[in-house]
Amino acid sequence: MGFLTRSTAILTAAALGAALAACASPPRAPYQPAAQSQPGYSEMRIESNRWRVSYQAAGDPGLAAVEGLALRRAAELTLQNGDDWFIVASRRTDPPYPADQRRAAPRVSGGVGQTWGSGGYSGTSVGVGVAFGSSGPAVNRSVTLEVVSGAGERPDRDGAYDARSVLEHQGG
Repeated sequence: MGFLTRSTAILTAAALGAALAACASPPRAPYQPAAQSQPGYSEMRIESNRWRVSYQAAGDPGLAAVEGLALRRAAELTLQNGDDWFIVASRRTDPPYPADQRRAAPRVSGGVGQTWGSGGYSGTSVGVGVAFGSSGPAVNRSVTLEVVSGAGERPDRDGAYDARSVLEHQGG
């Protein structure tokens, strides 16, 4: 293997490694209250122990991330109310996430070219391209939860969360 061919292989591997490292983590939505032009959380108290909690994220950091931030706010409200647990009574995503939807994976492409000229001269070129996101328009994602909180032992049922445990796992 000649020097230029080895160099080309090393450059290509390094470029692909850097591109894949950049793709390792999805964008993270900031945790903050919503404002006029700023995404974030909002809530509305419906009853003494019932809230509608929403989190809107700019772009699409993924359903799990946005839902986690809405759960974090629900846990904070639960503890502020003097309760220990909450139940998610209903959940809505906007725009809706189809059950089979997958986030668009980053695309990496590359090419290697080699030319030979007269007099024994040759040249090698390497190109790498990385595309992030989808080809469609940018979309804001939101999750709205209706939650009911309570004190004491957490009910043993689906959709019931221990507020302190949620904060421990969601960075609160």
